[in-house]
Amino acid sequence: MDPYPVYSEFKNHPPVTASGKYKGCAVATCASMLQRYKGIKTTSLTALGRSMGARHRNADSSNRCGLGEKGWCNYCIYLELRAHGIPAVYKKLTWTQVVAQLKAKHACALAIWYGDIPRVSKTSYSSTIPARGRSDGGYIWGHSIVAYGTYYTNGSRKIIAADPDFGSASRPRIPPHSVLYGPRVKTAFQHLNYGVCYVSKAPPAA
Repeated sequence: MDPYPVYSEFKNHPPVTASGKYKGCAVATCASMLQRYKGIKTTSLTALGRSMGARHRNADSSNRCGLGEKGWCNYCIYLELRAHGIPAVYKKLTWTQVVAQLKAKHACALAIWYGDIPRVSKTSYSSTIPARGRSDGGYIWGHSIVAYGTYYTNGSRKIIAADPDFGSASRPRIPPHSVLYGPRVKTAFQHLNYGVCYVSKAPPAA
């Protein structure tokens, strides 16, 4: 089993918002967590996005996730994971608390400001070489990733993540995962300060 499964938000029948402008990064993030914790391989992100949005709207009739331009959110991920028997938790966390979860190998779905993540060239990663940043030069707004772990090396923290923003027509390469500079992820996370969906136990052995 891949310890950090990456789902491209551009493949597997990707869901889009009403205008078709934004794709489902949060849906792809959820698909990664479902595969890692339950072995569920998502063949249609559209179907998963429909399920996630419906669960959130059923819980809150005023919610528009999956229908409008907001797309999907970490609470959508939380509800979907719980429906599959995964012990997910949704709450506001400080960055220190996020790091503590990652040290315990608890996967965390994070909403980040993508413009705070450095851009890297399309040739700096491959299907076997992790990406060290984002390759998308145009999209710099809110984005969803799943952080799977962390380690400290050469005087700085690194975050192991599955980032769904690869695999588009202009950036077809999909890395095995991403290794991101911790302080940058911290800034990107604090920029939005949204609730976190995390799993309260480590995943099965890969």
